[in-house]
Amino acid sequence: MTKKILDELCRYLKLKNNKELAEYLGISPTRVYSWKKYGKITDVGLILVKNPELNPGWLYTGEGEMLETGQKNNSIGKEQKILATIEPGSARKKGVKAETQQARQETEAIDEDEAIEQTRYVLRSDTVYRGALVSNIRAFYQGVRREEEMAGVDEQMIEMQNKMDMMMQMLESLGAHLPGKKRDAQEG
Repeated sequence: MTKKILDELCRYLKLKNNKELAEYLGISPTRVYSWKKYGKITDVGLILVKNPELNPGWLYTGEGEMLETGQKNNSIGKEQKILATIEPGSARKKGVKAETQQARQETEAIDEDEAIEQTRYVLRSDTVYRGALVSNIRAFYQGVRREEEMAGVDEQMIEMQNKMDMMMQMLESLGAHLPGKKRDAQEG
């Protein structure tokens, strides 16, 4: 059933294949492949952020109408813009960068206590939005953790490069002939 849902979703979004769907959602193609393989779209929230007109129940089960009643356009409301700012890869999409920056400013204006209370309200509900929120929270948490880890790796790389530069200078001061330097001298 998941393959059918993804195929219909691609047709609706005018995308050629699942790879384009992954690019559209800002996720890896292997993630979409895993949805097909395991028969479950685990990140329905990612799809709903970009297409709030879709019926969450249809995305989970393939049953019922694809579109929510009375929702037949792709207009993105303020809440979806706010969520899109924290969606991994959203700034890389064509035409989204300026919209994302505006939404980020709107996000910063949100009271943290209000956001926490709204999140709790949705988590206490017995709706498909609860599952979508849980999926998004997990994805956002993992994204933030990875960014923090990468920042640490970047710092380590800079430190290593600085140490290597110092070692090269020390070796040169001791009269060592370094392979890279010999080639540079021969080319010049």
